[in-house]
Amino acid sequence: MINGVPVNDMENGWVYWSNWDGVGDATSSIQVQRGLSAVNLATPSIGGTMNIITDPTAQKAGIIYKDEIGIGNFHKRTVFANTGLVDDKFALTIGGVRKTGEGQVSAAWTDAWAYYLGASYQINKTNRLELYATGAPQRHGQRRWKLNAANFSHELAKDLGYDDEVFEDSRFADQGLLYNANWSGIPSSYQGNQYWDGVQRRRHNPAFMNESENYYHKPIVNLNWYAQFTDKVSLFTTLYYSGGVGGGTGYFGSMGWNYDLRQRVIDYDATIDRNVANVDTMASGRIVSSSRGILRNSVNKQWTVGLLSKALYEMNENLSFSFGLDWRTAEVEHFREVRDLLGGDVFYFDENEFESGDEYYKGLGDRIDYNNTNDIN
Repeated sequence: MINGVPVNDMENGWVYWSNWDGVGDATSSIQVQRGLSAVNLATPSIGGTMNIITDPTAQKAGIIYKDEIGIGNFHKRTVFANTGLVDDKFALTIGGVRKTGEGQVSAAWTDAWAYYLGASYQINKTNRLELYATGAPQRHGQRRWKLNAANFSHELAKDLGYDDEVFEDSRFADQGLLYNANWSGIPSSYQGNQYWDGVQRRRHNPAFMNESENYYHKPIVNLNWYAQFTDKVSLFTTLYYSGGVGGGTGYFGSMGWNYDLRQRVIDYDATIDRNVANVDTMASGRIVSSSRGILRNSVNKQWTVGLLSKALYEMNENLSFSFGLDWRTAEVEHFREVRDLLGGDVFYFDENEFESGDEYYKGLGDRIDYNNTNDIN
């Protein structure tokens, strides 16, 4: 949880820490409670609960700037401004992060931002409001597929007992531990746009293209109300919203491959040439280059609204009661869409139900393969 709000995925319970990249720079304390005990946090869990607190009242007034550099041209710049606690009533913290890097592993680059806002207002002695907003738009290249150990290191392969004939096979040439098969060069003359997050964009690097790229932005906004009605009755309530869109990329259809090593690597030159040459006539009579192989996005688009409220009643020194409500509703879309036509004008896909004719010819951003919506309550 972040400031009392659960951030686990509503479908599978996972936590994607890159979605909350700026939180680490604003954290003032972390509460950890294990198991199904007398949980003081709003949401109990079987394994345990961790609540990351970013309390603006705990920060000293001032501005903090931090600059970090590292291998792979890693560069992270962080700036935070804090008012501190003003007149024992109000506190505000705002901050931003910019993080870039070429990556230590080949083409595992990073292009990320993060932002944070935290505000606290003490209405009176018994009531306090807190407002939080944080998010981290990010993109990065990936290394995803398993490879033969000899492709990374012959020394390692020998320690694992590989036969000598493996080392004589050019397909298992020693590429080093930083080798990545999920990218390859592409001619700078190819200026085709890519589509993701609802917008057409240029590719990350004009000299190469990643087969596997991850991108996501899932901000969270919550309003907390703390109330102490009497010495024995207190209430903690959180209303929150979290939503975002992102996913991962890959190929779809028939690609041109380079098999110089045993693993497959996309040959973008061959794929683009073949797509351009594949001329087709649409039902309307329009003549187009119909791509045989493209890059696609596998998209997760979602929003969640939730309310957490917990009341505590202390009857006496030895006995207390707690009552709580944890209500959430979410809508999650899973679909694939055309990311890059790789030289063609359209991509022919006739497996979507209720379509016909020209509707089979897909452009950038059109949905293909699957299109599902989950409602969770």
